[in-house]
Amino acid sequence: MLLTLALLSYLDRSTLSIANTVIADAFNISPVKMGTLLSAFMWSYALSSLPSGYMVDRLGINKVMIVSLAGWSIAAILGGLVIGFYSILFTRILLGIVEAPFFIIATTIIQQYFKPSQRGLASSIVSLGPRLANVIAPIFLVSLIAIVNWRGMFILLGVFSSVIGAIWYITTSSSLRKLAPPSTSKNNISLISHIKDRNVAFLCAGNIGSSYAYWVFLTWLPYYFIHNKGLDLKQMGIATSISFVLSIISVMLGGIVSDILIRSKVCVVKARLAPIILGCIIAGLAIVALPFIEDLKLTIIIISISIFFLGLRISPTWALVADISSKETVGSIGGIQNFSNFVGAGLAPLLTGFILGATNSFTLVFIFSGIVCLSA
Repeated sequence: MLLTLALLSYLDRSTLSIANTVIADAFNISPVKMGTLLSAFMWSYALSSLPSGYMVDRLGINKVMIVSLAGWSIAAILGGLVIGFYSILFTRILLGIVEAPFFIIATTIIQQYFKPSQRGLASSIVSLGPRLANVIAPIFLVSLIAIVNWRGMFILLGVFSSVIGAIWYITTSSSLRKLAPPSTSKNNISLISHIKDRNVAFLCAGNIGSSYAYWVFLTWLPYYFIHNKGLDLKQMGIATSISFVLSIISVMLGGIVSDILIRSKVCVVKARLAPIILGCIIAGLAIVALPFIEDLKLTIIIISISIFFLGLRISPTWALVADISSKETVGSIGGIQNFSNFVGAGLAPLLTGFILGATNSFTLVFIFSGIVCLSA
């Protein structure tokens, strides 16, 4: 069920990225303004992650999850009823707020159900949902646009989200009530104390940079293929889908490798960091090379390599949150990690929009993104 919800949440997030050229034409939205819209979800998601984690720790999984599911169904449906820039901005901000608790909840469930040597695989399975969405979304959402136009795409996804939310409530709510109850201790460590923790601080710093590189692809790749490589909407959907296929493997591989290292008696933190750091180094070098490649097929190969190695970081990162947290604090630390993750995600489309507005070229976009990834 968590896998299904993870996939669905990323389909909802991908709608504007896939339809951005169509929507930009419909409302005469410039690249700079589109960058703002593409980043709006990430900023509200990031800021909402901190209180979301706190609420999961205090109120429990069940209550927060039900409100979140209802909210993102409404936000998706409203996306099909927009009338211009500001109404689109509102729906993206709302979607970010209501989807923020999901991966924090998933990590909390994984921590309580699985021991450390199994958490990498469990996190990989949940994290597989977004990677599948990244592969499916370009073709699936383009097909929906062709059949029911972009407004119908938003509305249908919202309706489907409400159906899945009802299934979650019926099939899962009773079992989640049996998990460890929310902590009522007055001695819980504050969010500020968590942020000051050395492991949490460095985890956040690395997350900002690596997430930035990943979300440049996730938000602007359709635009890049259409405007820089001359592809039409259908060709763009296929090229974007191909670019994300290998991430299905890497998101599983990162978690599995870190679990194997732990079973081989490697320190838990080092075991999680090994695939994360390796992935960032190789991805960063590949991204820096992109502006110097003209051939479309080779470009898609290099982008695929970059996305594959960026995918290695995702499952170990969430598993690491469970490893360094107690049952009473996993939601809060997960919220801090998710906040930093989406600070990077929010900066990616925003800065890319400004760079494109100033240079009308992706050269500086990719060079800057690669350097940020290597720094991470």
